Amino acid sequence: MVKKAKTPGAWWGEYEIPVDGFAKWEVGPLTLVTERKAAEWRLLHWQGEDISESRLSSKVSKTPPDIPEDAADQRYAVDGTGPSITLVPMLPNRDVVSLPESPYSVLASEKVRIYVRTPIWIGVSSTMRKQQLLELPVYRMSDTWFGQNQMVGELCYASTTVCRTSLEDFPSWPHGVITPVFIKNSTDDTLTVERIHIPAPNLSLFIDEKGAFWTQHVTIVLNKDSKNVEVNIGKKAPSEAGKTTLLAGPRKSDAKSMLTKSLAALIGK
Repeated sequence: MVKKAKTPGAWWGEYEIPVDGFAKWEVGPLTLVTERKAAEWRLLHWQGEDISESRLSSKVSKTPPDIPEDAADQRYAVDGTGPSITLVPMLPNRDVVSLPESPYSVLASEKVRIYVRTPIWIGVSSTMRKQQLLELPVYRMSDTWFGQNQMVGELCYASTTVCRTSLEDFPSWPHGVITPVFIKNSTDDTLTVERIHIPAPNLSLFIDEKGAFWTQHVTIVLNKDSKNVEVNIGKKAPSEAGKTTLLAGPRKSDAKSMLTKSLAALIGK
């Protein structure tokens, strides 16, 4: 039995798996397989290299699926497995440095809006015990140290990703989260945007009526005669998302660290 979320194209929810049975999900570039034993959950997963791959399928079976030799393989011993596994969409556990395919130039005294799409994460839990077994990204981004220097900064994820000034230009992804980013250049100089820093752990996750994932908007303000920028996070889902449902609050409730950052650390220059 499958109790999916009541949303178009939903792949998450509760999946009942018989003892010695298997469940397989394909979400974008990620393939995830769960095997249920009487006292053990086994999770296997692997990812493709194409971030834009838009696969979406799920299947529960008594027949084991084909598993590549290089698949990650994790086993969890428990005092009796429950009848089902629950999958939930999540935001990344670190900030994400999004690298547009080509830089944007923001003219002096202009305010622009850029939509940034970030790969979703998936949380896997034992439904009966409400124990999280694993969380993983649908697409493996690279690790990067991001900050003013080697001493001041933080470990983030980095990836060349989809950034657009219009929602109509976005390709269809079942595994991407859209963040509207406003950049306000209050200086007298043109600003070159080479990367966009998304504070994913400080954001909430929403879903619209069509099944697309959203976060609040992020506003980056570069003030005149200032080497730092102000960063503000919206309090609700963006208006362009229409009617939405809150799926998860922020991983980090304290966003003070995002209020002021160096310009180079946020968008490049």
